[in-house]
Parts: sequence; C-alpha cells; structure tokens
Amino acid sequence: MDMIEKYGIPHNLKTAIKNKQLVIFIGAGVSRAAGLPSWYEIVKKTLADPAIRKGKSFITALDDEVITPLEALDKIKEENIREVYKHFENETSKTMEHKIFKTICKISKKIITTNYDNLIEYNTNIPVIDTSSTYNLQKIDSTDEYIIKIHGTTAAIDRAIIFTSDYEDLYGGSNKLAKFQLDKVISSNSCLFIGFSLNDNYVKNLFDNLNKTYQGLGKEHYIISSTPIEHDFVELIKIESHEELPIILEHLSEYISEEQQTPPAETENLTSALNTLPEEGILIHLGQDTPPQVDHWTGRSEELKALAPPYKVCFITGIGGQGKSALASKFLSNSSNDSFSFSDWRDFKEEELNLQSKLYQMVELVSAGKIKTKQLAGLETESIIDIFFRELGDQKGIFVFDNIDKYIDLQKFIPSGDMGIFFNKALKIPHNSKFIFTCRPFIHHATIGFYQVKLEGLELEDSKELIKKYHSKIDNNELSSIASDLHKATKGHPLWMGLILAQSRTDIRQMQVLINKINQHQPGENNNISSLVSETILENVWTNLKERERVILRTLSISNISETEDDLAKITSKKINHNQYSKALKSLKSLNLIVTKESGHVELHPLVREFIKSHYGKEDQESYISLYVAFLDGFIVLLKNKFGKVLPHEDIEKITKKIEVLIDSDKLQDAINELRSTGDSFQVSGYCEEYLRLTDQILNKNIWKINTLSKLHGFFDFAHEAFTRMSDFGNFSMFDMHIKKYLHVFSEPDANLILAKSALCHRHWAEGNFGEAIKQGKSVSDLIDFLGESDTRHGKHRYYLALRDSQDIDNIQEALDFFCEGKSVDSMAKESCTPNNASYYGNIGRCLLYLGRIDEALSFIAKSYQAFNTESSLFFNRHNLGYASKWIAEALEKTAEHQSALYFYINAKNLWKDDMPVEANKLEIIISNFQSTVSNQSIVSLESWQITKFCDQWVKDLLTAPHES
Repeated sequence: MDMIEKYGIPHNLKTAIKNKQLVIFIGAGVSRAAGLPSWYEIVKKTLADPAIRKGKSFITALDDEVITPLEALDKIKEENIREVYKHFENETSKTMEHKIFKTICKISKKIITTNYDNLIEYNTNIPVIDTSSTYNLQKIDSTDEYIIKIHGTTAAIDRAIIFTSDYEDLYGGSNKLAKFQLDKVISSNSCLFIGFSLNDNYVKNLFDNLNKTYQGLGKEHYIISSTPIEHDFVELIKIESHEELPIILEHLSEYISEEQQTPPAETENLTSALNTLPEEGILIHLGQDTPPQVDHWTGRSEELKALAPPYKVCFITGIGGQGKSALASKFLSNSSNDSFSFSDWRDFKEEELNLQSKLYQMVELVSAGKIKTKQLAGLETESIIDIFFRELGDQKGIFVFDNIDKYIDLQKFIPSGDMGIFFNKALKIPHNSKFIFTCRPFIHHATIGFYQVKLEGLELEDSKELIKKYHSKIDNNELSSIASDLHKATKGHPLWMGLILAQSRTDIRQMQVLINKINQHQPGENNNISSLVSETILENVWTNLKERERVILRTLSISNISETEDDLAKITSKKINHNQYSKALKSLKSLNLIVTKESGHVELHPLVREFIKSHYGKEDQESYISLYVAFLDGFIVLLKNKFGKVLPHEDIEKITKKIEVLIDSDKLQDAINELRSTGDSFQVSGYCEEYLRLTDQILNKNIWKINTLSKLHGFFDFAHEAFTRMSDFGNFSMFDMHIKKYLHVFSEPDANLILAKSALCHRHWAEGNFGEAIKQGKSVSDLIDFLGESDTRHGKHRYYLALRDSQDIDNIQEALDFFCEGKSVDSMAKESCTPNNASYYGNIGRCLLYLGRIDEALSFIAKSYQAFNTESSLFFNRHNLGYASKWIAEALEKTAEHQSALYFYINAKNLWKDDMPVEANKLEIIISNFQSTVSNQSIVSLESWQITKFCDQWVKDLLTAPHES
C-alpha cells in the first residue's frame, strides 16, 4: 500500500517539507525511544531518593493518580530542590548515537524541543539557540538551522523549566521576547509533533491561543501518534505503534531529497546570477515579480527575432491580451544562458509609485548583496538609479519592466517621472544590458539603441498552429476552415483564441458554437473586440464552471495580487477542501483562465478580473474579502508590536497586500486604520513611496463629500500625515491634486481649514519656497488665534520654521521670539533645559546660527543635545538627539572645525541608522563628501562608541567651560 494512503500524509505537510517551512517539535517520546527515561519516570526516581521526606507517600499518590508529577515536584521544591536538580541532571545527561535523530534532521533542521537532554545536538550538530539571549533569539529570523530548547537543558538544569512557577514564567508575561519569538516561529511555519501526547497544558494552551488568534487560518500543524489526539490546532497522522515511527519519518525525509534532486526546469533558467551570490543568498523575486509561464507558445517568431539585436531599450506595446508579458517572458527564457549574469523581472501591475521599492531589490541583485535596502532608504530615486547603473557596470543582464502603463505620459507617449529618468539613463549610460518595457500605449520615441515591437493579432498560419496544439488529430481541411473562422471572429487576438480553444479541448464542436455567438452581433453593435468577446466567450465559460472553480476565481478577483498555490488553497479552505481545490485549479489552468508564474504564484488576467467584478457587487464578494483579510491577518498579527520600527520587505509586502485588498473592496475605514497604524514603519523602512501609492488610492476614491468624510473615523489625522509625507517625499503634484479636492469640501474658517493651510505651509517650506510658506503660515497662525484653537496641526510651528529658514533677519528674529516664548535669549540661556523643552532650545540655536551668533547657537544646541542624552530619556529621544548632533555639525562647519563636525555627522548617522535609515543615508552622502585626508579617514573608521564618547565629551566641555562675563 502507498505510504500516503496508509498513513494519510497531508498534501500541505509534504509542501511544508519541500519549502523548508516545517518546524519539528520533539517531545519526551523520542528521547525515550533512544533509551532515556520519561519525565514521569524521572520524577518517580527523584521521589525515591532517601533524602526526600514522605517520598514514598508521594509515589503512592502518583501511582493512584491523586496528584500529578508536576504537583509532586512542587510539594518537595522548598526542601529538596537540590535533589530534584541532581536527579534530572543525572537522568538526562547521557549521550548516545541513534538513527532517529539523523532521520529527523533530514526532514527539517528547525527543531524545537521540550527535552532537557543533548541527544538532538549530539546526533545532528545543529546549533542550539540560547533562549536567555536576546541577540541569539533574533537569529531565528534569518537561519534555517536551529534547536530551541524551550524547557532548558541538562547543562544548566537549575535554569530549566521543572516546577509550576517555571512554566508560568515562560508561558506567562515575564519572558515576553522568548514567547514572542516562539509565537513567531509557530505562526510562520507548519509544525510536526513527534513524541508528544499533548498532555502538557502549557504547550497545548499556546497552540490553542494561536489557533484562535488566526481564526483557523494560520499554518497547519501535525502530530504523529499511535493514540487518538483531539485538538483543533493539529491534524493526526495515525500510526499503529511507535515501532512504525522510524518508517514514516524516513518516508517524510524523501520529500526534501526529491526536491533537491529534481529542481524545476524554470528555476534553472530564472537567473544564472544565483551562482555568484553570497552564501546567504538574495531574494531576487518577491511576490508578483516573476514572469508568467508560457505553455502554448505559437507564432511571434519575427517579434522574438526583433528583440534579439543589441538594443539597449526595447518596448513591447499593444492592447490587453495580445501577449506582451508572454513575449517578454519567452524572450527572457530563451536568453537565459551562460552569457548573461542576470535575467530579472519586475511587474508594475499598471500602477505607479512602485519604482523605488523595485530598485531596492535590483541594486541588491547587481551588487551581489553588498548594498542592502537599508543603505538605500531615503535617497532620491535618481540617486538610487545612479547606484544601480554604477553597480551594474559591465555585467550583462536582461531586465524586464512589465506593465508600466501608469508611468507613460499620455500626451507625449513617453515614460515620465522617475521611470522617464530610468528610461533615459538606460539609453545614455554605457552598459552591456538590455531593458525591456511592456505597456499598452505605443511609445513616440526614436533614438539609437531604442526599438519597439507593437503586437497585433496573430497571423492566420499562427492560428492554425495554435489549434493543432489543442487538437493534434484534426483534418487539414477542417483545420483551414475552422482557423479561418476563428481568426476572423477574434481578429487573431491570442487571449480570446486561447479561451475558445481551451473550452473546445474535449469537444471541437464547441469552437464553432462560440464563433457563431461572436458573429451573431450585428456590425457596429460593438466595435470593441475585447468587450464583444468578453460578453460572449467569458459569459459562456462562467456559465459552465463548477462552483469550486468559481470560488477560486472570485477569490483571485478580490485584488490585483498574485498568490502562491499553497496560500490560495489556505485562503479558500473555508469554502472548498484541498481535493476540490486541486481539481478546480487544474481545470482553470486548462481553460486558460489563470496566469501561472514561474515562482508558483497564480493570478487572473486583468480582462478576466474585470469580467468577474462586473458580475458580482461588493456585497456578493464580502465573504471572499473576509477570507483574504483573515488570512493576511494571520501573518500581520505578530508584527503589531513592531509597528513604528524598521520592517523587512517581506513584512511590508504583507501589510501592503492587506491594505490593497481593503482599498479595492472599498473598505476605506479599515484601510485608513491600517495605514495609520503602519505608516511610521513604511517611513522608517524606506517605503514612503509605497505608503504614498496606497494613500493615493484611498484619496482617489469617491469620498470627497462632507457626509462621507465625517463617517471616516481618523480621516483628518490620516490626511494631515498624508499631506506631510507627500511634501517630505517631494511629490508636490500629488499634494496639489489632493489638497484641491480637500479645499473644495472644506473652505469654511474652521479646524479643517487649519489642517489645509498648515499642510500648504509645510508643502512650500519643503520645496524651499519660503515666501509662499510664510504667506500660508501667517494665514494659518491667524486662523488658529481667531478660532482659539491649539496648534494640533503644527500650523504655528511650521509658520515660524518658514520664518526661521527664510534667513531674512527680521523673520529670524520673529521666529526666535516665538521659540523663546517671549523671553529673552539671555534669560533662556540661564534656565535649565530638559527633555520636555529641549526641542525649543534646538530651534533657538538654529535661529542664532542663521543670525551669525555661532557661539550662542552652539550653546543652545549643546544644551538640547545634553537634555536628550540623559539615561532616562535616551531611548525615546534618539531621533531628537540625532537632530541636535546634526545641527552641532552644521554649526561647527561654519567655524571651520571640520573634523569635529565630522564626528557629529557620524554620531547623528549612527543614532539614526537602525530606525531612521532614510535620514541616516542622507548624512552618509554628506560624510562621503568630506575631504579624503588621513585624519578624516581615521575618524570614519572609529567604532560608534568612540564617536559617541568624543561628542558627549565635546558637549560637556563646551557647557562647563568658563564664559566671559
């Protein structure tokens, strides 16, 4: 009998093994199989120690099940803790070789155990993570090989989890980091329990709580056992006895070895650059950034040839469904050979404001991992483009930018904005690579190194070839007749011909039926071939689909997002089981309704998605939206305590997916809530462009009515933040477009107008137009006074920043009076500076710096620095301490103290590099522009603590130095 049939090995367990997303939980049963005593037996041996009073009575009570082993240990803990530790250490310290551990580590090298003994590490050499070390615990995120001994180890038995109080400390609130990391491991991987009875209430409760948190949509977990196990969070794999355990484990290990021995062909062709990357590797393609698989390729031979010559830039254009992406993918796969270092794919999904996040990954690729996202965050897009071409150098690669429609200027019909910058540099900068762009509009450009392929319908002969791929035994005469009719009805449109042929694959007569349906439309009734065929062909397809197939299509239609087949199965699992899902997916692929990508992701063609959306309103889709959001929440729930901090790309991508689903589903309140919670993480992680893309989608919705906006809780806080980030990012065109809508709704002199005027002041200040910033700032300041409002939207503060930075003497003096709160500079200098008023001292220093009163300026900024640098407030004021350090550096440059300035610039960069990489990278440019002298290089090479020590001492010396009276 087949092993899968005998034991019912689940498909998703096999997938988790192959994808290295399986964590193995090893319990006492495995150590016992290797010859060590069980936990129960250790407790009985301990109680039998003559040193323990009433030990025999406790053994009797244990045998009679009057007390549990844990209760027995608690009773003797106070008097006999030394004996308990001694017996547990003696009984768990033996080492021996055993095959079962070597088999287990073939399946997965991610191992968690409640056992104290050293048998796993002794037999596998897998490193043990020290759970008492914050630093070591964080390594779990970046390694595929570890042992976590959650209940401690025999080598430090006095710190092991033995008594009830130990369990409560571990699983309660006092060990938050360890528990968080454990939760994170469990939620990100499937778990296989071996040697567990799951009678351990602490472990059971941990999984029960996670199962409730994820509403059953988290990772699947499994247990191999010979006894019935009834817990919602695990699926039982039943064996007859423990003697069968080695057999089933050996079989499970074959899944990983199969995967290693027979890699998919498309993976081999993905990129030869993988061979040259560092050992830890680089995730080149994320989510949807992978080419579509091309199965029934026909024709387009001339177009493929046209792309081959050494043009620097090629465009593939044409209406939807003509196969632009397929042609690019085919060319990419044909070209993936040893002569290319890279073959890279980026899908822009006919959206804008996503170039910068793509560039991060591309720079990481061409630099072989030397340059990471954190080093690029905050740089201008053009600077990142320059870094990309610098790192690309003479390397030879093919880069595809798919679906860049939103980056095309529809008046000039050329790439615009940041994409225009990339396009022009790709043409002008010397390099050995080829860049292929796809979009619908025809590009009006003609220079050396540029070529364009405009796709139109397939030729009649190509249609014949395509038909033969579906009906290989067709008669030539019949082929000519049907091909002619099909080509005429569809005008050679590849997508529509493919859909018709897919429906006729089991009955060729269906082809003529569908052709007749198209031809029944009177000439001129519908001149749009896409709409015409959609109404006839897709309607026919939809009518004949099974419900399970519709479930998958409706789920994929929720948003413009691709999903892995495994994740899609989990999302739809509440509506169809895995067997139904597998059959439905196979059928949909054969009907050409699903685009399959080389990464294993699947998605809908945009024309199919629009058809489904036109047939189902938002209420009809509600249950599918809920499934999708709940699935994503299963990943995001453990990120919540990291919101506001730097997040890696994969976490940003999950949050982005959820927000996109919410926006596409018009759940704008939820989308706004999510963006408000995660906005700081987008900012500090370097994904402000991504934040603005999502913000733009919300603000482009039909919301600009007072009644609508008043129902969106937190909208004005969201709008204030959004306008601020548009200005800070320099996207003034987006700002102008949306502030116009805002002012159309809110023009009365009230708190809502304060928000707009404050935003306008900041917008012009960020652009350097201080005259207009002062005008708007004066208006908002007067309005705040008129209404008696507080400065919640920073209107007054922004006004005085504009006055300060205008560098007009009178304006600076007015700003100085504001920051001194009406007091004199001398009196402020005598007052104590605390973390509460330190920012005002910093601004006073900036004003004095502009007025040329440099010594006074340095004194005020130094006081600000010292206040922010107190031990009690350092953690919360690192950002402000960075600004104080930067301003001191700017002041020192004015006094030509360049080396001291360099110390303070580096100090500010070090303070910001972890949670403000955007600002840190700007400073990196300033530092790199310092003269390359021996002394400067020695400063740059210092460790961060040495830099901090110098800066702290410099400030202390300045503030304690005697001053002239």
